[in-house]
Amino acid sequence: MKEEFSYIGKHLPVLDIKEKVTGATQYAADIKMPGMLHGKILRSPHPHAEIMRVDTSRAEKLLGGKKYVATAEDAPQALIGGAVQDMPFFASEKVRFIGEPVAVVAAPTAELAEEAIESIRVEYKKLPGLFDAIEAMDPEAILIHEHCGEYSGSSIVVKSGNVCSQTSIRRGDVEKGFREADHIFEDVFHTQSIIQGQIEPHAAIARVHSTGRIEVWTPTTLAFYLRGQLSEIFGLPLNHISVYPTTIGGSFGSKEAVRIEPYCILLSKKSGHPVKIVTSREEEFTSFNPRHSTTIEIKTGVKKDGTITARKVKLVYDTGAFSDAGPMVAGEGAKQAVGPYKVPNVEVDSYCVYTNKMSAHCCRAHGAPQPTFAFESQMDIIARKLGMDPVELRLKNAVEEGYTGPCGDRYLGVGIEEVLLKAAEGIELKARSGPNRGKGIAVGNWYSGVGASGATMKLNVDGTVSLSIGAPDATGTDIMALQVAAEELGLPLDRMLMAPKDTDHSPFDLMSSGSRITHCIGQAVRNAAGDLKAKLLEMAAQQLDTYPKHLEMEEGVIRVKHAPEQQISMKRLALSSHFLAHGPIMGTGTYFGKLGSFDQNALKGFVFDMGEDRAFVAQATEVEVDTGTGMVKLVKLVSANDVGLLINPTNAENQVLGGVHQGIGFALSEHIKEKGGEVLNPHFRDYGMLTAADMPEVECCFVENRNGPGPYGAKGLGEQPNVPTAAAIANAVYDAIGVRIKSLPITPEKILSALKEKGE
Repeated sequence: MKEEFSYIGKHLPVLDIKEKVTGATQYAADIKMPGMLHGKILRSPHPHAEIMRVDTSRAEKLLGGKKYVATAEDAPQALIGGAVQDMPFFASEKVRFIGEPVAVVAAPTAELAEEAIESIRVEYKKLPGLFDAIEAMDPEAILIHEHCGEYSGSSIVVKSGNVCSQTSIRRGDVEKGFREADHIFEDVFHTQSIIQGQIEPHAAIARVHSTGRIEVWTPTTLAFYLRGQLSEIFGLPLNHISVYPTTIGGSFGSKEAVRIEPYCILLSKKSGHPVKIVTSREEEFTSFNPRHSTTIEIKTGVKKDGTITARKVKLVYDTGAFSDAGPMVAGEGAKQAVGPYKVPNVEVDSYCVYTNKMSAHCCRAHGAPQPTFAFESQMDIIARKLGMDPVELRLKNAVEEGYTGPCGDRYLGVGIEEVLLKAAEGIELKARSGPNRGKGIAVGNWYSGVGASGATMKLNVDGTVSLSIGAPDATGTDIMALQVAAEELGLPLDRMLMAPKDTDHSPFDLMSSGSRITHCIGQAVRNAAGDLKAKLLEMAAQQLDTYPKHLEMEEGVIRVKHAPEQQISMKRLALSSHFLAHGPIMGTGTYFGKLGSFDQNALKGFVFDMGEDRAFVAQATEVEVDTGTGMVKLVKLVSANDVGLLINPTNAENQVLGGVHQGIGFALSEHIKEKGGEVLNPHFRDYGMLTAADMPEVECCFVENRNGPGPYGAKGLGEQPNVPTAAAIANAVYDAIGVRIKSLPITPEKILSALKEKGE
């Protein structure tokens, strides 16, 4: 890597890799406590129904009393949610999806808890259901939430009927732009609902003390946010709740919000015992929060030379029974709908719509893969119609550094040209490779995140340094933070320690999500290291009879630059500070990732900002299609990623490979199949997730311009490798056999049907 760095750019494994591969790592489901009970949740079998009566008497008799059973009557009346607070603790008057919690029990064993759940009797009166978001938007459709307009939440959110939020963007005069165009393209695309696919199911343990103090252990990526939500639900001050984030066995957006923790707390409070709930795999598929299925209508006007004059987009995100993160997802979809292109006339409307299905949530680059599939597929359609090279068309319209988008936000850290050219070169885009073989390319972008992070460091008596951050370790958080700290302090990594994390003792952190980890946490750590370093140099200068500016730190030693024989070790300095002169030496650092600047007249109904610094990605694919079976074989994929600077190349490659894997599944095979609100394939066996054996050759390329907001110019990398994959594959399929598949996943059945319609 760069000679100027000692630890940045090094191939280093995540800290707990040995424990994970040997099975020694303790996850939430592994935690055991004296007297701990096991909880189970009774879920609705109907997608939409009134609750007439809940009879828990058999369960109470089986378990020895009411203190082991809870329903809506026992729960706080607070509604849970993000921009729209619409989700009850338990269903009370009616249920709105198959899988909605109705009751919960606790028992000494999971088996007994399951038996108790099965003994509860609930009388329902079935109601008509809505399972299509487009139909649900009809003003005459039944209302899933009769009091939607009365829900609390963000004042920005526009709610009407079954539409729980609407985000709109207006720029220029879109009709004028279409009149100026030589060609107009209109297409409709559809993307399916998929699960995040994490191996670890949801799990939580709660212990409520006799004082009322609550302790929670759970694999959350938003520990402080979770504490705040629990504080509101149970009406307790923050200092009465402690959240201990456990090792995360995969999240990708699935472990960002309040899920099963309140049920554990309620049962622990009633029973006086710690209570653990671990969901089943079937519950993960039927009751939790997948990626939104989306319909995208896109109309684009272009001139003969390929210049885009106007784009009009309508997006409909199916959020399921409750809004959850839907308004945020649909809002980001609106921002992404135009693509990373200069479009002078824009009209975008993005709707988040209730249906009687399980609620959808964030899933790796929330809201972005869906419109990217649409506009990058259409860019390919446009290029072919105009006889232009697909890369040339994209570069002609690509945004430039400082360009102001239709929302009024600027594009910063633009690297679109470099990644496009690298991806095209890596796949040899213009070279033909055989019959029924094709190549495709697509580009996307994501952000480097926003919000507050903190870090503290202390010099220990033995000269080691302890680092404390509040962010749970999600995909290499800790090793990145230690690399930055070691680089700043000139201290070997084996003399750096990561402190345990909880909301009582760790510095505040917004979340380990949104690709903000390297940016925000890295900068907070760098600031803390700078503070500690200044104090160390000041004390060392006193002992070496010089000035701090004449000192340097390297390999745990502080020495005079022009007289290196004059030096003092960190260990000796630590002993002196603790016992002779100064007292413990500590450093603190905070950082806030800047929010974007938006034109409020252009953008309406937008509820969550990811900032203005972009990280770009281009992916090029080669496929081979069997026209007899419709099977698509992905031969090769090149992912060119705009990273600013690599902190840890090994971790970066893993992020790309993981994102690509999910993107391929989204493109070709993964699909939550539902009928009447019922999930028909609630297991990995039938779901379509790809295995390692299904992965093609993947070539990872990185562009390092040091133009990011993170430490040393780094950018986030967690999500963008997932954004353009489906579009790149769809474009390659068209190149191979001449049929355009506009709905995901691209299955053999769809290909054969398209070939038949084409006359082949």
